[in-house]
Amino acid sequence: MDEFSPRTQKKLGPEALFNWAVKALGRRFYTEAELTQRLGQRAANEDDVPATINRLRGIGYLDDARAAEAHAYVRRELDRLGRRRVLSELEHRGVSPDIAEKTVDEVYAEVDETEQIRAFLKRKLGRKTEEPIEDPKLLARLYAAMQRAGYSSAGIAAALRRLSPDADWLDEFSGE
Repeated sequence: MDEFSPRTQKKLGPEALFNWAVKALGRRFYTEAELTQRLGQRAANEDDVPATINRLRGIGYLDDARAAEAHAYVRRELDRLGRRRVLSELEHRGVSPDIAEKTVDEVYAEVDETEQIRAFLKRKLGRKTEEPIEDPKLLARLYAAMQRAGYSSAGIAAALRRLSPDADWLDEFSGE
């Protein structure tokens, strides 16, 4: 166990807990659920956690909608993930389903999934996107990778069909 593990760290009082939370929020966006968990690990008294959360919320430092928007934008632009994956991640981070759905709808409103899939395949395959793919195992791996990335089955099937006209097994996914 190292000196920075939660079990060996000095427990913080109310003001120190607030200051730690402000610094943590300065480094990255946290959802209320994530920050509550982290504060619980650091607090000398667990009763200080809700007061700290309320104080942060009151001054506008803690906002699940803003954290969700930042996360969704980064995952869309930098990681090129599909809306399903981002929606799942937001819900896993403790964002309410209503806020998560609304945020993903807004962030992905102008996104062309076909273009996103094309860019994903270009990153995975490089120049090979111009050549037909004959290997069914490679097609299956690409399909699974794109599913994990959060793209729709119909979009994936259409993209892979362009790469491999012999992939009849993709027909069952095109109707989604």
